[in-house]
Amino acid sequence: TPPSYPPPPPFAVVRIGALLPRQLPSGELMHLGRADELTSVLMAIQEINNKTDGVADDLLPNTQLLLSYHDSRCDPDFGFDAAYELLRRAFGGAGVHALIGALCSSASISAARLSALADTPQVSHASTSPELSGDDFPFFARVVSSDSLLSVGLAETTRNLLGVKRVATIACTDAYCTAGMAAFEAAASAQGITVLESVRFENGQSNLGEPLAALRASRATVFVTIAQAEDADRLLEQALGARLVGP
Repeated sequence: TPPSYPPPPPFAVVRIGALLPRQLPSGELMHLGRADELTSVLMAIQEINNKTDGVADDLLPNTQLLLSYHDSRCDPDFGFDAAYELLRRAFGGAGVHALIGALCSSASISAARLSALADTPQVSHASTSPELSGDDFPFFARVVSSDSLLSVGLAETTRNLLGVKRVATIACTDAYCTAGMAAFEAAASAQGITVLESVRFENGQSNLGEPLAALRASRATVFVTIAQAEDADRLLEQALGARLVGP
């Protein structure tokens, strides 16, 4: 819980639960930039709670925010468990009034199912899966665009800016990648782009030789990828090593 600076009473206390990843499902640490998201939340809450430092002192007046955190690990099972702990057991069993997160769509989806049952609002700063726009998640909101919009822009850029008419696609298999790539391929079809091959690989898959061979066999010269950061790094490294991309 961050340091608090309560304003003069009466003031309201709002209990916030953060679903943010610091580890991957394997236990490996996330990229440093992702792991620092919790630090950013702590800093924001400290500034809001401090009503005497001259920084956003009029933001949420007469309100103090309390924070509880659980690691969602960018995974649906960990996200579900983390949301349950925050909604039902945090703050001595009182639970939270609202959830922040998760980062990854797969974790946000499982958490949003619970937040809907608990009538608890959930706001994500990064989950872009089109699935989250459905009626199944009435208490979910986000401050980023859905991939259903982003994919249209990607398809239009591919066709109209790059002048490319034939591509191969590759994506991992979690909710974010699956829905995002489906949205792109639909938008590509509308733009008259032919998808020569559509390849999938598991999140965290270490050896990508088989999916890269499928891309090579497609004879495409442009590849469209939707993947989590760690998977995208591994994919690009192995594609460069196989001389499938690059100079």
